[in-house]
Amino acid sequence: MTAAPGIFLSRSLIKTLKNLQNAKFKKEVLKTMAVVLRLKRTGARNNSCFRIVALDKRSTRDGKAIEELGFYDPRHKDEKCDLERAQYWLSVGAQPSDTVKAIIKRAQDGIKLSDKVKPKKPSKKAIAKLKAEKEAKAAPKAEEKAAE
Repeated sequence: MTAAPGIFLSRSLIKTLKNLQNAKFKKEVLKTMAVVLRLKRTGARNNSCFRIVALDKRSTRDGKAIEELGFYDPRHKDEKCDLERAQYWLSVGAQPSDTVKAIIKRAQDGIKLSDKVKPKKPSKKAIAKLKAEKEAKAAPKAEEKAAE
């Protein structure tokens, strides 16, 4: 391998460049590269939307992605994920974040995010009211037992 006049290439650099031309070496580099599947934030302030991307582990949250795999919109309860590419990245050793792992699982099961319904949690006032009613019912029973 030759360089332009005036440019010095060390022997190790020349060897590395030759190895990069080898397809097998490229696959090994890809397997050892720290790739993560995570969410990249897009959208305006207070109107967030996310893209599911494959990124180098060292890059920032919104850094340049290796590949975009889908999107996730929590406000409109909409998500889409390219399962074939996600499985590829997982097979070469990419680590998914917890949220991306959940999105991939829902996509594999065919469950839409909009179909998922959270159970209603009673308010603090409602909990206090139920507690007071239980105590009121328990009080006469306790008095009857004490009278006997």
